[in-house]
Amino acid sequence: MDFHSVPHPPELVLYALVFVLFCDEVRQALLSSVVMGTSAAPSPACSPQAHGVRVPLLHSQRGWPPCRGTSERKRWPSQWYVNGVSYFTDLWNVMDTLGLFYFIAGIVFRLHSSHKTSLYSGRVIFCLDYIIFTLRLVHIFTVSRNLGPKIIMLQRMLIDVFFFLFLFAVWMVAFGVARQGILRQNEHRWRWIFRSVIYEPYLAMFGQVPSDVDGTTYDFSHCTFTGNESKPLCVELDEHNLPRFPEWITIPLVCIYMLSTNILLVNLLVAMFGYTVGTVQENNDQVWKFQRYFLVKEYCSRLNVPFPFVVLAYFYMVVKKCFGCCCQDRGVESSACSK
Repeated sequence: MDFHSVPHPPELVLYALVFVLFCDEVRQALLSSVVMGTSAAPSPACSPQAHGVRVPLLHSQRGWPPCRGTSERKRWPSQWYVNGVSYFTDLWNVMDTLGLFYFIAGIVFRLHSSHKTSLYSGRVIFCLDYIIFTLRLVHIFTVSRNLGPKIIMLQRMLIDVFFFLFLFAVWMVAFGVARQGILRQNEHRWRWIFRSVIYEPYLAMFGQVPSDVDGTTYDFSHCTFTGNESKPLCVELDEHNLPRFPEWITIPLVCIYMLSTNILLVNLLVAMFGYTVGTVQENNDQVWKFQRYFLVKEYCSRLNVPFPFVVLAYFYMVVKKCFGCCCQDRGVESSACSK
């Protein structure tokens, strides 16, 4: 990975492209209610002919806007709140916001290049941000008749996993706490408590059998008695320097835990996935058409200028607003969806 203490020209170009994406997301968030079709209905009394002015391009595509009087100005904060709620109801918009937030945080750490820790933290954040932006590309496949419904299946399966984790957490914490209390005494290092209570029981769900529950195979070279080394704490010993824990409790406990998680809970999750896939598969064509409709409607709300040249359109809109030309000329650019 080409990552230096001073940003090079390709990295600066990347900053500029992400800034353009940030501007486009802000515009989409402010106009999200218009995109979702919740804009106000046209009012005959407030038509442009009644005031002798012409409306901007955005309103000419979706009907005449209401009068911008005193009451309309008071409604702007609430309208922005509605737009924000409508924007964040979409999972893809949440991913965009999260990706931009990580990128800004990475830049903040990146600019403190004098500290190696800060520079390394910025690189780690950029790597995590790359994962988010790459997964965001899955949204492109919604236009496909075959892959579009599969994305809906993945989204609903993620919901199934979310509720499954609550059920699995009960088994995991119950086994992890009991295992830690039986094997070890007075462990004060939170990192190793987490590994023993959460991490290792989680790995056991995928078939990794804990190696510290059998006294015949216990290896004291992989643990520490004092807690000063980066190793787990050794189990408690008896007067013969042998593990004190009763194997007739620890081994059956592991067997019961792996039986309930690997067979019962995992198969329950697979059954939930099967039901979700079957539900979407029954309405495969209808789901795809709805998905394509919302995708086309989203892109119809955007500017006709392709990315990253959309920054020129934003510059033109700012200059036009500053010189007060928006109420004198009718927009020469029309939406592809209005034709």
